[in-house]
Amino acid sequence: MKPSEKAPLSVAALSEVFSCLPPGVVNIVLGNGSTGAALIEHPDVDLVHFTGSVSTGRKVGAAAGGRLIPCFLELGGKDPLVIDEGVDIEWAAEMAVHGSLFNTGQVCTSIERIYVHKKIAESFIAEVVNKASEWTVGPGNDPINKLGPLIDADQRDLIHAQVFEAQLNGAQVLIGGEPIPGPGFFYPPTVVLNPPDDSRLMTEETFGPVITVCVVESFEEGIKRANASSYGLSASALTKNPENIEVASRLNAGAITINGGGTGPEDPPFEPVKASGSGRIFFGPKSLESYTTAYAVNIGEAK
Repeated sequence: MKPSEKAPLSVAALSEVFSCLPPGVVNIVLGNGSTGAALIEHPDVDLVHFTGSVSTGRKVGAAAGGRLIPCFLELGGKDPLVIDEGVDIEWAAEMAVHGSLFNTGQVCTSIERIYVHKKIAESFIAEVVNKASEWTVGPGNDPINKLGPLIDADQRDLIHAQVFEAQLNGAQVLIGGEPIPGPGFFYPPTVVLNPPDDSRLMTEETFGPVITVCVVESFEEGIKRANASSYGLSASALTKNPENIEVASRLNAGAITINGGGTGPEDPPFEPVKASGSGRIFFGPKSLESYTTAYAVNIGEAK
């Protein structure tokens, strides 16, 4: 296991959890990209499972392909939420805000694009702004705060640049939109309305506390625009219309959640599409099958 050099301590702490295992079963290695490259190129490594950026994922996949070893890639996302007319406004807004702001938006499957039907857009947007404004910002060790800091200054600059560029090109920033001064890399909960489809805020991963809302003419338009992305990690939809549940199932992503999900199959597979990665990934005990090699032994009768 090699964690990101930006956040090594949580994985390093797992060494205590794994201390009950024999030496060598789990090895935690700290370092930067060159360390990761050395691991992938090492002849004793037979499989790679990488979670990270698309650019690094391409390098990891190429290196693993060069050695002809299995490789699972979980890369970036620009995950959409499509909201139909007729749904409960408060419920939809809660789903949108929590899905966008949880862990300060620093989750691969954070909601980064919201497409809402025009018939409920005004009420929905007002409720989103109201709920987002309640997310207090500050150090994570204070339980009063819902939004902690971003990982570093570069990430905060990237987020602000995306928001600022979208605003210059006609988007409305309803709340937030400015870095918080003082120590720490804090950015407020930010709601941006109708940014251009070709803006970086809509095409590149943001990984921050930004809620982007676009008003659409129909649920079908929302699905179409949700699929018009180079990413395909996860996607979700909210609708009361049974016919539109079938429409929502056509979202092009590795994991699709409709109306918050429900009781599904045990340990379902997850397979990112497009630039979000490659490889079929399982959870739970079945995931162990992904890390084993099948082979056949044919035994004849001795004479």
